[in-house]
Amino acid sequence: MNKDKDLIREIPYFLGVYSLFLFAGMTILAYFGKEELHLYFNQFYCTWSDLFFKYYTDIAIDGTLIFLLVYIFIKRTWFEMALLILPYALGSLLSTIVKKAFFIHVHRPTYYFSFRKIPLHLVEGVKSQIPFTFPSGHALNAFLFFALLSILYKNRTLQILFAFLAILESISRIYLSKHFMLDTIGGSFLGMMVFVFSYYFLTYKEFPFLTKKCNFFKK
Repeated sequence: MNKDKDLIREIPYFLGVYSLFLFAGMTILAYFGKEELHLYFNQFYCTWSDLFFKYYTDIAIDGTLIFLLVYIFIKRTWFEMALLILPYALGSLLSTIVKKAFFIHVHRPTYYFSFRKIPLHLVEGVKSQIPFTFPSGHALNAFLFFALLSILYKNRTLQILFAFLAILESISRIYLSKHFMLDTIGGSFLGMMVFVFSYYFLTYKEFPFLTKKCNFFKK
């Protein structure tokens, strides 16, 4: 692999937008607090946004994963495939450990506020959950997948678009009261850390097969 590759040079615009999201999110959290911020955001809803976020929250993750698997298998090398599978597996493992080992008693917004008899606007047809709120697995995967898309398509405009699509996934989790903002920030940060580690691990290790095309059927 090319050891001169640097992630900041590869996806500067994606990382720039993500850094702004991270800073803005932490600033807003520090100002409002976790609970007050969620209640504030929960006031803003309408029929079309209910419908949009209800479907976007899963389609963005599942659809992007399927697209990446198919596209990489047909067009790209095992390096890109490994850069999808390794951080996805590692991120899922770490997220599960953190949730179940340290935050099992930290509840999701729907249960947290219903226990305190504070009403929330909830989207019809979206299941409520109780435990395992931190970190957000959807936010984690969104930033993994869209960071990889930014590497595959280095266009500046697309990098910015992919960053906003990942942020929109985080917003959808808050809008549906699946997570607090802190959960999505934590998930996105864990996802990016796993992605950065995987990128440099695969780039600096000598794995000759990673330069080969994925498609078995190509001559």
